[in-house]
Amino acid sequence: MMLLGVGRRYLTAGLVILLAACAGQTLTQGPPVVSSGAGTSALGLGNDTSEQNLLYVSSLQNSNPNVLIYTYPKGRFKTKVDKSALTFPHGECADRRGHVFVTNGTSNPSSSGILEYAHAGKTPIKTLSVKGSADQCAVDPTTGNLAVVSTQLAIFRRAHGTPTYYSFPNGFDRVACDFDNKGNLFVDGVTKLNQSRAALIELPAGAGGFERIKMPPVSETATPGGVRWDGKNLAISNGASTIFLLKISGTNAKNVGAAEFYGSAGMASFWIAGGDIVGANSLKPTVMVWAYPAGGQPFKVLHRTGRGDGVAVSISPQ
Repeated sequence: MMLLGVGRRYLTAGLVILLAACAGQTLTQGPPVVSSGAGTSALGLGNDTSEQNLLYVSSLQNSNPNVLIYTYPKGRFKTKVDKSALTFPHGECADRRGHVFVTNGTSNPSSSGILEYAHAGKTPIKTLSVKGSADQCAVDPTTGNLAVVSTQLAIFRRAHGTPTYYSFPNGFDRVACDFDNKGNLFVDGVTKLNQSRAALIELPAGAGGFERIKMPPVSETATPGGVRWDGKNLAISNGASTIFLLKISGTNAKNVGAAEFYGSAGMASFWIAGGDIVGANSLKPTVMVWAYPAGGQPFKVLHRTGRGDGVAVSISPQ
């Protein structure tokens, strides 16, 4: 989910990085130089109360499950959630109240839990359940409905109760999902016949089933990446260090740019907040923050986070 706002200002050492106006053109041609000015946002990112905004990182390192909490955007370690409820924490998402949802696998692959935490809370205030092995999640900004990508797509009305399930099209292998600002849900994945290219389906707001989106060539690595709505376009990660920007028109997607995020070895999960993007590194125990959509070198690196499987920024409700 995109948290709208005016992002940080970035300077380059002789190059101004421009958003690509045509398909396939990269957004970055060299590492950016970060200015010293703090960013701002309509939701409070970067202002005097920014320390109340929090970054949640779910990880599993050497069979040790954790959900770490950092201040945002400064990235100071604050605390961990209570580990008694954790088994296999994976994907994350957050709603407008600052509540954070963490998909939590179990030893039984036929079902998974979703833990809901109030902003800054260390113990879950609610646990939901889905069939199958849950991956990433998203919250509809128009209704508060919670979507969870599992063996099927599960939609919890207002993040409560028992979900409604939607079966994925034949041959589609799901990865992640996100809503746009009109309540349309997009699910990123690959086809089982060609797992090296991204595929995309949409559950339009109020619809009873999926529509296939015609995609331009977008490559995927062996670890397919996630998807987030940035307020204007869909941002799809290739699972490594590249994010493609897709403009959606009806059932067609047009590639309007791509950005390289240096230092990332496996950015499968990411979160867009104001003018920044936070990426969990699935291959190294780090979480990085870059300018969005410029990319380039990260201006902040959080070390010893464990293998990052999910990230989300929780905005303070104050």
